[in-house]
Amino acid sequence: MANRIQDKIDRVNERMKEVSPEKLETLSQGLKAEMFELVEYQNLQSMAFACGKLTMEEAQILYHIYGGELPTPERWDQKSLAEKVVGTQTAKELLDMRICNIL
Repeated sequence: MANRIQDKIDRVNERMKEVSPEKLETLSQGLKAEMFELVEYQNLQSMAFACGKLTMEEAQILYHIYGGELPTPERWDQKSLAEKVVGTQTAKELLDMRICNIL
């Protein structure tokens, strides 16, 4: 099975080549995350893996994007913009699944 998370990151990186630096900076500033959010993202990622919605590789990529063993806003800020975009989009998708009792 292909790694959907890495594929998304690659696609976002390609699309960003067509976006102005100013818009990228605005996007980056809008993707700040607090520690409690990153912990919740990791919890969603764990549930999705446990339910078979993510492969081990996809779950590992998300775990590292969300900060690994020490999820902090500073670690999040060090991620690439594409990683933050995909991490945020995926967290929303997983939260929607949880709300709908899929996770």
